[in-house]
Amino acid sequence: MEKVIIAGSAGSPNNVIKILKINQKLNIPILLCIHFSKNAIENFAHNIKNETGHEVIIVKNPIKLKPAVYLAEGGKDLLLKTSEIVNSGIYKDTKTHPSIEVLLNSIAKLNDKNFHIFILGGLGNDGAKIAKTLEEKGIKFYIEKNPSFEYLTNNFLKNLKYHKILGLEEMKNEIIKINKKRR
Repeated sequence: MEKVIIAGSAGSPNNVIKILKINQKLNIPILLCIHFSKNAIENFAHNIKNETGHEVIIVKNPIKLKPAVYLAEGGKDLLLKTSEIVNSGIYKDTKTHPSIEVLLNSIAKLNDKNFHIFILGGLGNDGAKIAKTLEEKGIKFYIEKNPSFEYLTNNFLKNLKYHKILGLEEMKNEIIKINKKRR
């Protein structure tokens, strides 16, 4: 099963909603790893549902993936236990939760190259070091073109050889293609 990961930080929440407005029913799971304060997750989930019409699941316990949008419980990280099971918890002492590094490290432990990872703008380098390992496993990366904050995207680009640099509309079109493959 194809799976989409959207990760980002500063300036990313509104862009997430823009690229999730695909005007079609989801046929794939989409896991969001956006740096957010603990108290903002519920509102973000509500905004995604209202703006896109997609089912949004805040992960509190291990849950089997289905076509929906997933967010970690406030102040926690998303982690894939298997290619089909996602959980939420604090798995590493990091400054930010959810941690992109925790999610990407959990993907690296799986024998599954059916991930499409979209990196949006932000600050820092959370998760960038594991990108090369994931790319070598055949996982595809899509990097935001001209983000408001280039630090996160630039740090990923330093570790990647094969990727696509796309604007938000192009990212949305990629997600539409991936979603159509699962019909």
